Amino acid sequence: MRLLLCAVLTGLLLVSRVTAQQEQQRFRAETELVEVNVLVTDKNGEVVRGLTKDDFTVLDEGKPQQISNFSFVEIPFSNSGSAELAMTVTESGIDVKAESLGRIYIMVLDDLHTTSCVDDRLECEVASAWIDVKKRARLFIEKFFSNNDLMAVVYTSEISGLGQDLTNDRALLLKVLEGFSGRRPNDPPVGRKVEATLAERRSNDLHMLRQVQDLANWSEKNLPARQKVVLLFSEGIENWAGIPQTDTSNVALSPSARARASSDASRAVPREDSIMLDRMRETVAVAVGANLSIVSVDARGLGAPDDGHQSLRILSEGTGTRPILRTNEFEQAFERLVREHSLYYLVGYTMPLGVKQGETRRITMKVNRRGVEMRYRQAYVVPASLRD
Repeated sequence: MRLLLCAVLTGLLLVSRVTAQQEQQRFRAETELVEVNVLVTDKNGEVVRGLTKDDFTVLDEGKPQQISNFSFVEIPFSNSGSAELAMTVTESGIDVKAESLGRIYIMVLDDLHTTSCVDDRLECEVASAWIDVKKRARLFIEKFFSNNDLMAVVYTSEISGLGQDLTNDRALLLKVLEGFSGRRPNDPPVGRKVEATLAERRSNDLHMLRQVQDLANWSEKNLPARQKVVLLFSEGIENWAGIPQTDTSNVALSPSARARASSDASRAVPREDSIMLDRMRETVAVAVGANLSIVSVDARGLGAPDDGHQSLRILSEGTGTRPILRTNEFEQAFERLVREHSLYYLVGYTMPLGVKQGETRRITMKVNRRGVEMRYRQAYVVPASLRD
C-alpha cells in the first residue's frame, strides 16, 4: 500500500490548489492561531445555535485563553440535480472556489482489517463482511455525499491500481468500490503455524495506523486548514488487550504526559499491546494536529463481533468524533455524521508564549449552557514553522 498511498497522495496534490493555497497562506500568516471546531448539541442531539463568544471558555494546558476569532459555520448540503461545486480542470490541476467548497472526506477502505471469505460457496460470498462494506460505502456516497463535497478513496492493502484521487464525481467514487474485498488473515490453514498468522495480523495493524498518519500529515500540508474527515471502514485491531474502553481521555497527550497519566494501565497489559497502544496514540496525536477527525465504521452491523471495536473507539473519540459501531441504522448514523461536520462553532485563540515546535498541547473547551454535549479536537501540535 505504501506505493499506492504515495500514488494517491501525489494525485491528491492536484487539489492542493483547491483552497489549500488560499487557506494555507492565511493559516501560515497566522501561524500562532489555534482554530477549534466545536460541536454543541442538546439532549436530543440537535445542534445548539445562538451561542456567542462570551459563552465559551478555552483552556490551553489548563490555562484560560482569550478568544480572538469566533463564528458559527453552516456548510450547505445538496445531492440532487447537477454538481454545485465550482470546479475548473486545468493542466496544472483542479481549482475550486473557496466559497463553494463543502466537506472534505478521505474514505479509507481497510481491506486488511475486513474479514475475507475462505469458502467458495455462494452463501459465503453473499454473507461476506466485505459485501457489507461496499453496501454501506455506496449508501454514503449516493445519499450523503453533497454536490459541493470532495472525497478521495484509499485502500490499505498493497493491491495496485486501487484508489481514487480527490473528486466530487460520484460515478468515479462508486466505481472504485467495485474492487474491494476482505483480506484479513483467517485462522491459519492446516500446515501453517499460528505464529505466522498472528505476525501477519500485527504487521497489518501497524501498517494501517502508519497509513492514517501519512494521510494526516499530507492533509495538514496540502489541504485547507478546515476540519477534514476520514471515513475508516474497518473491523478494527482485534485480539488486543489494550486499555479499559472508557480510558480514551489521554490518547492525544504528549509522550511524557501519557506516561504519567497511564503508567498503571501500561503495567497491566503485555509489552506488545503497550506498543500497539502507543502507535494508536501517535496516530491520534498526528490526526488532531492536522485537524482530522476519524469516523470509524464497522459495516457488519448490530450482530458484529466487537473484538476490534476498542481500537476503533480510541481513533474516533480521540479525534473528537464518535464511531459507528454495532448498529443497523446506518442512514441515521451517516445523517448525524454529515450534520456534525456541517454545523459547528469555529473558535480561535493565539498560542501561549513559550510553546515549543512539535509539542502536543491539550485543549479544554467549556460552554455556559446546561445539559449540552460538546465535541472538539482535544489537542494540537505546535507547527514546525513557529519559533521556540
